Amino acid sequence: MRKKLLVVVAALALVLCMPAMAFAANSAFDKGTAESTSYVDTYTGNAFLTERDALNLTVGCDLYWAGDTLNARGLEVGGGTGGSALLAGSTLNVASSTIHGSLRAAGQTVNVSSTTIGNNITVAGQNVSIASDVSAGGVYAAGSNVSVSGTYQGAALAAGTVNLAGFYAGDVNISASTVNVSRGTTVGGTLRVPNNAQVTIEEGANVPNVSYVDDALVSTVSEGSEQNSFSMIGPLLFSCIAHALLVLLFFFLIKGAMEGAVKLTETKLPRVFMLGFAEFFVLPLLGLFLLFPLVTAPISVLIFIFIAVLWMFSIPFAGYVLGRRLFEGMAPLGAGVIGTLVLTAICYIPYLFFVVPTICSVFIAGYLTQSFLDKRVGK
Repeated sequence: MRKKLLVVVAALALVLCMPAMAFAANSAFDKGTAESTSYVDTYTGNAFLTERDALNLTVGCDLYWAGDTLNARGLEVGGGTGGSALLAGSTLNVASSTIHGSLRAAGQTVNVSSTTIGNNITVAGQNVSIASDVSAGGVYAAGSNVSVSGTYQGAALAAGTVNLAGFYAGDVNISASTVNVSRGTTVGGTLRVPNNAQVTIEEGANVPNVSYVDDALVSTVSEGSEQNSFSMIGPLLFSCIAHALLVLLFFFLIKGAMEGAVKLTETKLPRVFMLGFAEFFVLPLLGLFLLFPLVTAPISVLIFIFIAVLWMFSIPFAGYVLGRRLFEGMAPLGAGVIGTLVLTAICYIPYLFFVVPTICSVFIAGYLTQSFLDKRVGK
């Protein structure tokens, strides 16, 4: 199990530190080769693809794609089932496609054109471009430069620069330092923009209701003032997508360990937390004690690295266990993703950002210890 955990730590470190190459050809999905990998679950209709284009491809339910560059054209996802597409990579190009559920994508560059989305578009990336021939229920995007056009019911956009065009039946909420509204844009509800942003609305834009509001994302929040909740949308969306992908990675690499944790919570949950709290009390003290002797300093560094890695990647593991316990009748992967999204959302409640990962880390540390003790007793 230790070897498996080391593989997971290495893979997750790549995901966090090098997002552009996190799922490239040498990722864990590819088993050390540069060749593309694909897997279709014939029972559920879900497709799992890495490092290959999706050209004229039909997926019965959900599509999961990870890699460096995706070129998707003529893609149909979720026909008859309302399935969604979950994409992660460096450059994602989706064109001339139909996704009956939602499109959720995270990458450095995301381009969507000539595509119909049955539900919503959720995108996080450095450069996001959605063309005028795209339609969806709602569009939610966060990045550095976000350009959105098309036909939607509503939108929420967070970026340094937002270029807005298209038709929106409801409200459009924007958090950005620069907002450009193109000629021909229609917003049926209210366009909300920061009161200190540089806003340009071209002549010919049909935007009768514009509201200028405080925005904590681009302005300094004065002491005692309430932070605008919209400033959390971008980080929350990206965190949800990243954690969902990590759960998928965990499911392929250490499904047995996660299911073992689920079983332990049924009979030994209090003991697991007691052991975890003991470890989190002892390990930092041990790390400090070993830091000053030159000979043992590397051991101290490894202890603190272990604590940091455990803390950073605790939510997907603990979220999977939570989902499996709360939604026992669901498919394991779906329940695990839902549980992880629940924990991720709770993290963004004020004052809980550090509390939730810490509790999850305590749980994982306790599980590892209890699992080790059970194996010793079994021998």
